[in-house]
Amino acid sequence: MLNRIFIFLLSLWLSPLSGQEFQPRILVLAPNEFTYDKVFEKEIKSKNSELAKGEAHQKFESINFEDFKDEENIKLMALSEMKYTEDLNFSTQISLLAYQYLSYILLERFPNGKILISKQTSTGSIDEYKKLSESQDVDYVLNFSKVELFKNNGQNFVKLTTQLYDNFSKEVVVKSEYIGDNKDRGVYMFSCKNNSIDCNVTNALYLVLKEVIGEIANHNPVLIKGRELAKLRFDELTNNYYSKPFEKNFLESIIGDYKTEIDLNKQYHLILDSTHSKFVSFFIQEDTGPINFDAYMVIGVKHNGKWYLERINNLSFSANTLEEAKKEYFSGLAGFNFFKENSVEFNPDFWETNLFEKVKFLTDEQWDMHKFGDWESLEQYNKQYVGLYKIVADQMRLNFKSENENFKQKISEEIFLPFYHKIVEQKNNEFVKYSTMFDRLNLIFPQDKRVVLNPIAITDNKGNKNLKYIVYIKEENSFYQWTYFQPINLPKNDWHYGTDVINQLGKLTKWNFSYPVLEDDNFWENYVLLKENGQYKFLKKLN
Repeated sequence: MLNRIFIFLLSLWLSPLSGQEFQPRILVLAPNEFTYDKVFEKEIKSKNSELAKGEAHQKFESINFEDFKDEENIKLMALSEMKYTEDLNFSTQISLLAYQYLSYILLERFPNGKILISKQTSTGSIDEYKKLSESQDVDYVLNFSKVELFKNNGQNFVKLTTQLYDNFSKEVVVKSEYIGDNKDRGVYMFSCKNNSIDCNVTNALYLVLKEVIGEIANHNPVLIKGRELAKLRFDELTNNYYSKPFEKNFLESIIGDYKTEIDLNKQYHLILDSTHSKFVSFFIQEDTGPINFDAYMVIGVKHNGKWYLERINNLSFSANTLEEAKKEYFSGLAGFNFFKENSVEFNPDFWETNLFEKVKFLTDEQWDMHKFGDWESLEQYNKQYVGLYKIVADQMRLNFKSENENFKQKISEEIFLPFYHKIVEQKNNEFVKYSTMFDRLNLIFPQDKRVVLNPIAITDNKGNKNLKYIVYIKEENSFYQWTYFQPINLPKNDWHYGTDVINQLGKLTKWNFSYPVLEDDNFWENYVLLKENGQYKFLKKLN
């Protein structure tokens, strides 16, 4: 039930607010008072002892807060949570759970929200709340002025005396007592273990947050303004776009290989750009059950005379009628940069951004964002597609990957493996047997595939297992051993030598197994195929 309530409330907001910094802004306080019947003393001590281990705080030890320079609100939230979790107990954990639930629920819809948590407490006076709001730069203060754990007729209960202060109105807008029993209701995000005091807390928080989120959704002036804009955009889309006729047969001639993914009988609208080289279309079908509609979009871009299509934004949802469902899904265009900021005027950048973004090189700032990952692999991944629409680049990548996989399979089965079998049968003392990684040959080559490098484990007649590199030159139909590096001796039971390969090649070029090709002329010409006096300097002929 709770998830349905949240979905309903969030649907009122429709789209994130543009130009607003940190909304909504909420501060969660630690409980001001905690009382419990003596019968719970042993259990409370046990839970406090477990919380004192600091597991909730340890997750922050590996966080580099400099990584959040473009997400200041997330950084502020993480810092407040880190400080709050330094010393937890059963009582203060209740506020932490409320903070975490609010963060999860609200930030999914409002990525620029700010929800903080503090060890500060309040007796509940308006003056205290006003000062806290101003000092913490928030609009709401959520306070558990009293937490009570008690028994009644043999059953456990938690009572949360709760106040929500609204700094817009300078009033306490929620002032209630919420009692949670210890029975699991099976509610999404709020499931719990039956007959535990944790379940008491969870059930009470369910009631608290339902009212708190409802209050914020219905009365926050900033969110009200956002809903008003969303309503204007909905009307604009349905009255001036949805109501207009569209080219129903446009997709028939270009659908091509996408027939299995796209059912033209379910299409109900299509919008074309002025050049008829880009489009977004809408599809819907009725389903059975409470979630009674399935919808999706198809976007397309024409590049060099060829259409590239992609099915996106699959969504299952409920609506009273098919027409209502169509309009609701169509109005989702507002969330894809369809309008200018804080406006109902069409955004001409719609056809060049968001759904129709182009591939770019990473900027220096983005490199900083990716410094904890392999940004160089990402840069290589994008290199040959810069300037193309992502939908085009993604399809080209798939085609390129398929071509490479077919090439690898063909050259492995028809060229490399027959050669390896032959050299083993010749009882060459240096090549008694070979072993691969993951039951396949790992082949490295440039985009033109003129030369192929295969790192492979080869065992000699003395039982020595070494990492060597075998090279095949297509034009010569010849095999060589690459001798630039000395062979690495491998443990007899070691079949995974990928790290050794990456470390060696890393001395000469930028490459790892995620690279589709090794496109580095300097590497191939100066370290593999280099000749001196008409002879290869680093290649030893094998056949």
